[in-house]
Amino acid sequence: MKYGEDIIRRVASSNDIVDVISEYVPLKKSGKHFKGISPFTQEKTPSFFVSSDKQLFHCFSSGVGGDVFTFLMKVENFGFQEALKKLADRARIPLPEPDGRERRDGGKREKMFEACSLTADFFQKQLLSPSGQAGRDYLAKRGVSEEMIKLFQVGWAPADWRVLLTYLQSKGIPDAIAEEAALVKKSPKGHLYDVFRGRVMFPIKNAQDKIIAFGGRKIGEEEGPKYLNSPESPIFSKKQELFGLHLARKSIDEVWRHMILVEGYMDAVTLYQFGFKNVVATLGTALGESHARILKRYVDEVVVLYDGDVAGQNAAMRGLEILLEAELHVRVIVLPDGLDPDDYLKKYGHDALKEVIKNSPDFLKFKLDAMLKNYSKTDPMGIVKMTNELMETFLKVKNEVLLSSYFKRLAEELRIDEASLRREFYLLKQKTEGRRPVPGAERKEQEAKRNLQPVARAEEVMLLALMFSDEFFRKEGVLQIKPSDWTDEDARVLFEQLVNTVKLGAKPSMAMILPLLQSEAFRGRLTRTIAFLDEVEDKPAMWRDCFGQMRGRQTQSRLDELRELIVQAEKNQLSGQLQTYLAEYQALLQKGKQKPPETNHP
Repeated sequence: MKYGEDIIRRVASSNDIVDVISEYVPLKKSGKHFKGISPFTQEKTPSFFVSSDKQLFHCFSSGVGGDVFTFLMKVENFGFQEALKKLADRARIPLPEPDGRERRDGGKREKMFEACSLTADFFQKQLLSPSGQAGRDYLAKRGVSEEMIKLFQVGWAPADWRVLLTYLQSKGIPDAIAEEAALVKKSPKGHLYDVFRGRVMFPIKNAQDKIIAFGGRKIGEEEGPKYLNSPESPIFSKKQELFGLHLARKSIDEVWRHMILVEGYMDAVTLYQFGFKNVVATLGTALGESHARILKRYVDEVVVLYDGDVAGQNAAMRGLEILLEAELHVRVIVLPDGLDPDDYLKKYGHDALKEVIKNSPDFLKFKLDAMLKNYSKTDPMGIVKMTNELMETFLKVKNEVLLSSYFKRLAEELRIDEASLRREFYLLKQKTEGRRPVPGAERKEQEAKRNLQPVARAEEVMLLALMFSDEFFRKEGVLQIKPSDWTDEDARVLFEQLVNTVKLGAKPSMAMILPLLQSEAFRGRLTRTIAFLDEVEDKPAMWRDCFGQMRGRQTQSRLDELRELIVQAEKNQLSGQLQTYLAEYQALLQKGKQKPPETNHP
């Protein structure tokens, strides 16, 4: 669904970019701007700048830049509509339906969110009712505090078959919505019944704090698995969600940006209760690439804390490569005596687990220690098997500095030649990826590809920045520049949009323009230039200089063409064409000597 420019402007103006970004990144005043550590790269020196005056940000370490919508889209992996909705909610601005048209899904998703919210309220009330006694007993036995029950909105699903369905019907939720939201199911005979019965219920929220599904722990002799999660639905995908993320994202330590990853929601609730608030859990499914990408949005490092039994260790091992491929640093904790995190905390307490986390081994030590239980350092074949397995894992590591440290540590640990390890690795890389076995070859290949793609010239970016920021230069651009003058497609698109604002007598909106630009690199260069435009003391002189460069480039290009045409005309004895080409060539040479027109900038 598309919204008009008026509502987009209103949402943008109601969300100060400094306030919004400060919810994700600690910012400090630095001259006219604010700066902080980039949320997009692993940097130590702040290179992330925010302009309050221009309502723009720019990250020098990644090249990313834009307005408040762009930031939210990047940091939350949102589409524009999702970013607009979140910012509208933040500013308490109701988004209107489009003119006389229904929403593309008929409002179905919002209705499903409403059904899930009503269901959570219903389960909470049931937990406090006589039918919830079994649930209360279970929670008391597990030591879950009243505070945690309220915070996580823990509830109780009665053992009845249709009690939730009846409740939702009484609240005006259509049966089809309840079924599509995976709250009720249809029997083979076509009768609807509740999905969850006789279970302690844990609402599952997305990062925007909306309830999208449920997890239930079976109590008593009801049929079904011990733990049951909602089936997939239009608003819930197990591969895209992490339990507790809506809370954990607010509790990330800026000094040590890490997240604790556990297997189940009971572990997550217990860790949170014991003060480890940066904890999330997978939802009855193996850790996947989508989970890793979500974690990468918020942290640099993940501490994997699975059960201490064999199954838990195997699950941790499987997740390592996925996290490494997402460019996350990984630590792994193996709890003693086969304990799960819940049991360990209750037996040893907060301080003990804090120390374990602090001293937890990284993935290399964890994997090597596990392999050394099966192979000996003195057995040549054992060393070959260990190194071969680790090389496969090293292929997932994209940071060459980190990779170099792994080679050195592995060589020291197994007492083998580091150069031999590197040769084996790059031979394997050649075999699996079809690249030459040379360190940095992949990076060089990517750089070569980037160099083949057209890049907007610096003078073009500056001209567009001046036009965006000042009506006078927009009018100058309309008079002096044509769409065909731009070498970059994004530059041409932006120019045409700025021309339209002049025709309409309107002011350009970054929120309307940025989504039209395809290249993230171009958006970054443009927003950086606009944000720091105040540092240009003589803007009219800058305009003349940049316009002169653009005109000079065009003139030189045409002169090159004319030289070829003149040669061909002489060769073919085409005297009429030859005179025409020579006259144009001389005129262009004279024109090139002229200075760009003066501007009467107020």
